[in-house]
Amino acid sequence: MNYYYFAASLPMLTLGSPPPFSAARFRAMAADFLTSSDLAALEEAVAETEAPHHPWNRRWREVETKIRNAIARLRGQHLRRESALYLRPQEGVDLALEKTVAEAFSRPTPLEREKALDRLRWARLEELAGYNIFHLNAILSYALRLRLCERWAGWDVAAGRNRVQAYLEKAV
Repeated sequence: MNYYYFAASLPMLTLGSPPPFSAARFRAMAADFLTSSDLAALEEAVAETEAPHHPWNRRWREVETKIRNAIARLRGQHLRRESALYLRPQEGVDLALEKTVAEAFSRPTPLEREKALDRLRWARLEELAGYNIFHLNAILSYALRLRLCERWAGWDVAAGRNRVQAYLEKAV
């Protein structure tokens, strides 16, 4: 199904920019336009369901699994530990994704690594959106990209320093 009015009313998202509204507000807006089954697919997407029913959500879950598995393998190599315990079943291998995750891990700071990983997620979400910006696939992609925007907007340098300081004080 196509959602011409709803999709056309959504502002553009940019990773690293503040979101135009919260994910909760987006879901409330979507409830006015989406069919009940499409709304269920949206809820399933944002809930990060482990075994999703909707085909688009299954494709996204497979991409996210491949990203997380690549991260687990790289961390295992770095720590010289077996990573097999942390890997989830996945279909096939995505060498481009593996290479991008490895490049992210070569970044000099954890912040730059997280940005690179989220840029990878963003790019894959845009691919999964497809060419029809009015289709449910594009709306599901938008919802998850909005969550990435919220994630980055929620990071506060001062709050992060306070958490690290509290952790260090507790460890001593």
